[in-house]
Amino acid sequence: MRTAPASADTRISRRTLRRGLRLMLAGCRRHPLAAALALTTGLVNGASMVFGAAALGWATEEFIVPSLASGRFPPALAAIAAAAVLAVSALRIVTIVLRAVGTGRIQFPNIAEDRRRLTRHYLALGPAWHERHPAGRLLSNVVSDTEARWQPMNLFPFAAGMVAMLGYAVVSIALADAWLSLVAIAVVPFLLGTNLVYQAAMVPRVRLSQQRRAAVSAFANEALEGDEVIRTLGLHERETGRFRERVELLRAANVRAGSASALFTPVIELAPSLGVVAVLAIGTVRADAGELTVGTLVEVAYLLLTMAIPLNVIGGFLGTLPLGVVGDERVRAVLEERLPDGGGRALPDGPVAIELRDATVHRGDRRILDGIDLGVRAGEVLAVSGATGSGKSTLLSLVAGLRPAGDGELRLSGIDSIHLDDASLRRSIAVVPQTSFLLHDTVRENLVLGRRGPDGHELRDAELWHALGIAAAEPVVRALPDGLDTVLGSRGATLSGGQRQRLAIARALLAQPSLLVLDDATSALDPGVERQVLAGLASHLRERRDAGSALTVVMAANRAPSLALADRLVLLEAGAVRAVGTFEELTADPHFQALVEAYERAAPQDPEWER
Repeated sequence: MRTAPASADTRISRRTLRRGLRLMLAGCRRHPLAAALALTTGLVNGASMVFGAAALGWATEEFIVPSLASGRFPPALAAIAAAAVLAVSALRIVTIVLRAVGTGRIQFPNIAEDRRRLTRHYLALGPAWHERHPAGRLLSNVVSDTEARWQPMNLFPFAAGMVAMLGYAVVSIALADAWLSLVAIAVVPFLLGTNLVYQAAMVPRVRLSQQRRAAVSAFANEALEGDEVIRTLGLHERETGRFRERVELLRAANVRAGSASALFTPVIELAPSLGVVAVLAIGTVRADAGELTVGTLVEVAYLLLTMAIPLNVIGGFLGTLPLGVVGDERVRAVLEERLPDGGGRALPDGPVAIELRDATVHRGDRRILDGIDLGVRAGEVLAVSGATGSGKSTLLSLVAGLRPAGDGELRLSGIDSIHLDDASLRRSIAVVPQTSFLLHDTVRENLVLGRRGPDGHELRDAELWHALGIAAAEPVVRALPDGLDTVLGSRGATLSGGQRQRLAIARALLAQPSLLVLDDATSALDPGVERQVLAGLASHLRERRDAGSALTVVMAANRAPSLALADRLVLLEAGAVRAVGTFEELTADPHFQALVEAYERAAPQDPEWER
């Protein structure tokens, strides 16, 4: 394996050091009061270590040596010496506690803020971006990478105080004895240089470890999502083997990083002890020659031994810095992903009119939609029909403003979608996907999701029951043990697929949208229940028209009950519009006729839906 030249290692370590320190300072600026507390107490704590050495040297020179020489131990002098040592110890304890409190109030809020920023960014990025990034990797960014990014902050105020302590110590030793100061001056740069080399060795190892940790998270997430498929197809041994391979790669990366740490740690920890041996050897000779007092020798030896603490702390901080820089790289990679451009314009009130011009969507080298031109009138109900893979879901996500129109154009109520404010889009458009996700929370919270009514009031139970009634979900919820307060599983474990779909429709209606997008939202319902849901929707649409607040609906559907709700139909074939017209007009198309008949044969017959 080729290795980078030493100059490249130096550049890597210096760049890591600069980037890491900038990150730590940026985190401190976010929380200035906590930073002031942590850094100030860190500096005072560093100074207290030097004060402790001075107190010990004074006690040795003024009390211990004379007492041993005379055989007398003056109580007053003993009390003064003990008080000096205890006062310094008390100062160190207080500053340690306050530094830890301040550090925690910087580190953990920064982690929380990063997680909120990442989550907001995820929500703002479109489906096309999410299709390229597995959920496990996104979870790793939010959990592991944010923690790694701010892990060095745990030692940053401590290390800052220890840097000051080293300065105090070197100056104190130099004032005490020039020869002994040479030992301290040799130890400090040696250890700092060793840590810079350590950083250069650790950065690529830590980066690889984080990447493989994300791969393990992604695989685990997919396995949990597809557990039923894995179990029913008997793939557990195969998937366990694939998971084992990824875990083994992560283990190897962690061992490689740990080996580098194991190589450098003994050097860093033993150097101060070797320095103390050198100080005692030189100091004893100079003390015998009368050039150095015993108290000064004790003070210098204690200082040098105590320097192991700041050097280890600084080494620990520098050791975690590569992890923080790698976490920062991975977090920034997401936050710097370009969001869809928007000019901040809001959709006007009222039903949304839609106009698509030459909309084209690619997935890799394949065209999902090819030059779509389509218009939907305000307040119209449009059904999009077509075989599996014809592009229905992609067209609906484009209409809902969830993905760009490629080289084409999407205009909503006469405004180009690239100039619309995303928050306005989300308030005006409600989407019900084919697979309805429910939170591990109560039915009430799954319906409300923290939203309020149009006038800002909290949604009342009567409004929830009304929406559930429209979606034919009221009997389902009333049959639950605690009604609206029943806690559901993360994927609606206590409900069937059709029941989840009905709750999702009710949730969308509670948003009071101007555009409702239904992507095969009744596909899991049997014909009888589907009839109830669609009848409720038809009644709701009439009520809104009569109230002067008509609702535009675009729906993907192939079954006759859903098609009956539509004013017009669009037939897609291989990502292109094959035909547009009413149900009666499209029945002349053999492709449409065969499609509807296939779906009717697949479902139980319901005579009430004969046209």
